[in-house]
Amino acid sequence: MSIQPVLVRRHSRTPIEEGRSWSLPVAFIRFIGVAEILGALGLVLPGLVRFGRLLTPLAACGLVIIMIGATVLTASGGPAAAALIPFITGLIAVFIAYGRWRLAA
Repeated sequence: MSIQPVLVRRHSRTPIEEGRSWSLPVAFIRFIGVAEILGALGLVLPGLVRFGRLLTPLAACGLVIIMIGATVLTASGGPAAAALIPFITGLIAVFIAYGRWRLAA
């Protein structure tokens, strides 16, 4: 997760791996960037302020959806090994969502 998708230029391409790129709408790239930042804040802030503990599993579920899309997009454009990073990140988010959901209930 990074802030790079939020700061994307109007006519830029999204690099998936070195030497490859896809033309995705700029608004979509910005939306994904904002969703990733909000998801990261949703994972961290409820534990820090001790308020809204149900937000953590919901944020993790949102990040799982984003990582599924990242895995599919990465795997469709190159070697499957490059798709392991978003896949593993998605698995971590699944475990966080499951564990925190049980604690919040």
